Amino acid sequence: MRFSHQVVVITGAARGIGFATAQLFAAEGARVVLADLSDDCAAAGETLLAQGYSDILAVRCDVAVRNDVEALFHKVASVFGEVDILVNNAGITRDALFHKLTEEQWDSVMSVNLKSMLFTTQAALGHMLKKGKGAIVNLASVSGQMGNVGQSNYAASKAGVEALTRTLCLEYAAKGIRINAVAPGFTYSEMTKAIPETVVEAMLKKIPMRRGAEPQEIARAILFLASGDASFINGQTLSVNGGMFFS
Repeated sequence: MRFSHQVVVITGAARGIGFATAQLFAAEGARVVLADLSDDCAAAGETLLAQGYSDILAVRCDVAVRNDVEALFHKVASVFGEVDILVNNAGITRDALFHKLTEEQWDSVMSVNLKSMLFTTQAALGHMLKKGKGAIVNLASVSGQMGNVGQSNYAASKAGVEALTRTLCLEYAAKGIRINAVAPGFTYSEMTKAIPETVVEAMLKKIPMRRGAEPQEIARAILFLASGDASFINGQTLSVNGGMFFS
């Protein structure tokens, strides 16, 4: 198993890409920490336990609040003692055309999608620097690469994720820590279920493969970048979008 006994912390892990990632890490022998603000977080952990995985910890956490994140990593340290891998997956949308966008919509998206990585990554680095190794995978988005109508806040936050990823690589590669990003395209999830069917159909026409991604397809890319198979990949953004955009 690629991740036997390694401790992985996954934010936004209650559903969608985050939960699919948690399942795959667990299947590969990892000790998995699911962090999410949703009340579904505990149920997600119970689901993994029911599937036969034993080293599972579910923690309700608002990643946009430093005290919550510090409490999360304190709990992880008390249960598992260390952190080997961090997956910064938590993200939200608050869509509106720019001239109608409110300050609250801008700030909430920036706080969850980008500012949260200040808190989680600093906490994880505290463990990784002591060990002299570690892997971090940040979730960017095709929206941050090509823009998307009604998502100026979301696109800006995800473009920031890519810039942050490159900068962290430069700062910590020599310390044995790899930091990469995955940029999903349209992915079937609870978030996308709220999109009108006509809008979804229009989006799918822009994808050469004529379909969206399943969460597991994004999760497999995350696992690859976190694994030893990607040992010389650092500071990169892996696009998983069915050919929708080339960077």
